[in-house]
Amino acid sequence: MEGSGVSVDLAQLEAFQEVVRAGSFRRAAKVLFLSHPALSDRIKRLEAEFGQGLFEREGNHTRLNQAGRALLPYVYRTMELQRQGREELSAITPVSQETLLIGATDTTATYFLPNALARFRQQDSTNT
Repeated sequence: MEGSGVSVDLAQLEAFQEVVRAGSFRRAAKVLFLSHPALSDRIKRLEAEFGQGLFEREGNHTRLNQAGRALLPYVYRTMELQRQGREELSAITPVSQETLLIGATDTTATYFLPNALARFRQQDSTNT
């Protein structure tokens, strides 16, 4: 949205799409491996960017309001274009040049990741 000042990221759109598909924040958070508050934050930031709510919340169920229904086809298109772009790039990128990005808390990075990465490297070297 050039010139509109709207700054939406793909994580927000993915969260929106999954809440629609799952029908609840709790189920969507589980699918996306997020905490409920983290998912809610993504949706709140998306709603703030557009200056309006996108959902009607009724107990454990969530459904799109008029604004959400209007936005949904554009989110689907955006996410599909993103998927197609990734496929196109992966088709021209040799596997040896792929990068693995890992996000972790300090505790996980200190105590779990070193051993997990060592096992991964060992397994990877035996498979090549």
